[in-house]
Amino acid sequence: MYILILLATFYLIVSVLKWNYIYALSFTPLIIGIISFIKVKGKFTDILITVLCSIFITILVYNIILLIYPGAIDSHFLLENISNIKFMRVPIEEWLFAICLGVGCTYTYEAVFNLK
Repeated sequence: MYILILLATFYLIVSVLKWNYIYALSFTPLIIGIISFIKVKGKFTDILITVLCSIFITILVYNIILLIYPGAIDSHFLLENISNIKFMRVPIEEWLFAICLGVGCTYTYEAVFNLK
């Protein structure tokens, strides 16, 4: 079921709405996370902690990469295809992905395997 939701959401965002795939990669785990949250009847604080950890890891990894290779984002991102807004040297789309991935990963395992 989850795989069908992932594929349908990705197809809808990329093919029908013609949005950049980074948004599909972001909103797909967000939708899965919302469904998992409802199914498991989880706590919002768990999601908040996972999102904060995901953001921290994203910032840490990007800053390590930029320390080693300062032009990595400018050289390897098609900045004209995204907003080109950076916060703490990380593109805003990567922040969006980190937040949505944190939401999607919090209760997904529990929801898929009917665990508490």
